[in-house]
Amino acid sequence: MTKRLSIAAALLFATATILAAALTAGAHAPANGHFQQTWERTDKPVSDAAVVRTWMWGPEAFTDELHEPYLSSPGGERAVQYYDKSRMEITHPNGDPEAVWYVTNGLLVMEMMTGYLQTGDASGMQYAPAEINLAGDADDPTGPTYATFGAVRDEFALEAGAPVTFRIDRDGNLTNDLSLAAQGVTAAQYVEATGHQVASPFWAFMTSTGVVYADGAFQDAVLFENPYYATGLPVTEAYWASVQVAGEQTDVLIQCFERRCLTYNPANAPEWQVEAGNVGRHYYHWRYEVIGAGNSPDPTATDESETPTATATEETALTPTAGMTEEPEPTPPATATIPNSGQVKDAVEAAAGEIVACLSTVVTPEALLDLAAGEPDKVANAINACLSNSLPSAVSDALEPLVDRAVVCAADTMDALTVEQISTLVNGTADEQQEL
Repeated sequence: MTKRLSIAAALLFATATILAAALTAGAHAPANGHFQQTWERTDKPVSDAAVVRTWMWGPEAFTDELHEPYLSSPGGERAVQYYDKSRMEITHPNGDPEAVWYVTNGLLVMEMMTGYLQTGDASGMQYAPAEINLAGDADDPTGPTYATFGAVRDEFALEAGAPVTFRIDRDGNLTNDLSLAAQGVTAAQYVEATGHQVASPFWAFMTSTGVVYADGAFQDAVLFENPYYATGLPVTEAYWASVQVAGEQTDVLIQCFERRCLTYNPANAPEWQVEAGNVGRHYYHWRYEVIGAGNSPDPTATDESETPTATATEETALTPTAGMTEEPEPTPPATATIPNSGQVKDAVEAAAGEIVACLSTVVTPEALLDLAAGEPDKVANAINACLSNSLPSAVSDALEPLVDRAVVCAADTMDALTVEQISTLVNGTADEQQEL
C-alpha cells in the first residue's frame, strides 16, 4: 500500500503541476495596444515588483478580446476584455485614442447592484441584482452582496469630516457602532452629483501619487489622471462589515462606486489596506453564468428607442463573439469551457480528498507500465472514470481535460527514464521512489 501511495503521489505531483498551469491557462495579454497602455500605467509596476500596492486590473486578463452587444457603438457592439478587477472597453473606437476616457472600465458595479444590464447608453434589460459577496470569502454566508449595497444607495450622506461608524449586514440593516470612530476613518470628499461622501482612506488612494509606467519608463506621478477614472463616482456611503477572510471574521470598510468597490482593512500591511474588489470576476460570473443560465429579463426595461430587432434574442444579446463575425450558434467565450481560475481552484480544493483517493486506487505499478508502454489514454480514462463516479459531473467534467494533460505529461516523463529507473518506480522501496 505504501508503494501504491508513493506512486500515486508522484502522479499527483504531475497532476498538480498541470492544474497549477491551468489556473493561469486562461490568462491573456491585453488584447490591443490601448488596453496594454491602460494596464501598464498602474499594474506593470506591481507586476514588475517596482511597487507594492493593490492591483487595479489584475496580473493579466482572463478572457481574450470579446465583442459584446452595445447599441450605442458602431455596428452595435464594442470591444471588451475582462480582468479580475474590472472590464476594459472601447465604446467609441472613432474617438481620440489619446484621451483619458478612450478606454473605460464598465459601470459593472451599478449593473450588479441594480440588476440593470446595459445594452446601450439608453437601453438595457432588468434582472435581479447580484447576490454575490462584495468582499472576503466567496462562500461567506453573512457578508454583504452587491444586492445589499444596491438597497442602500439612497441612504443619507455623512457630514464633512464626520467619523465613519455605520455597520451594514447582509440584509442591508444599518447600525451605528460608535466604537469604530477609533479607526480614524472620516467622510473626506462630498460628490454632489451622487450625494455621497468618499471615505478618507479611499480618497487618499484615489488622489495618491506613486510609481506608474508611462512613456516607456517607470516614474512617480498621480496614480489616476482623473481621481474617478478607475472607480467612477461614489454610489453608496462607506460602511463597515464583518466578513470572512480566509475563514476568519474581520471588520472591513466597503464603499461602492459606479465602476469599482474598494475595501479598507486596517489589519493589513499599509500597502494592502486599500484594495480593489474582484468586480471583473464577479460581473463575468453574474452576466455569463447567472444570467446566462436562463434568468429572464423584464422586457419593459429596454428603452424602445434602442430596442433590438425581433431576431435579436436574449441569448444573442448576452453572448460575446470571439471576433467581429458571429458564430453560427451563440456560445460563451472560450474561457467558459473550462471554468475560470477561481472556479477551478475552488473545485480542486473541494475535491482534493476524492482526487487523492482515485489516484491511490488507479495509479498502480501496472498503470506506470502502461505509461511506459505509450498508453496514457488507458490511464487517463481510468482516472477520469473514477472521478466521474466520485464527484459532481460539473467538477469531474472540468477536471477531465486537466487529468488528460497531466497523464500525457507523466508519459512524456516516463519516456525520459531508463529501464532501471522505471523498475525502481514499479518495484523500488518508498525511499528509492522518493529519491528518483
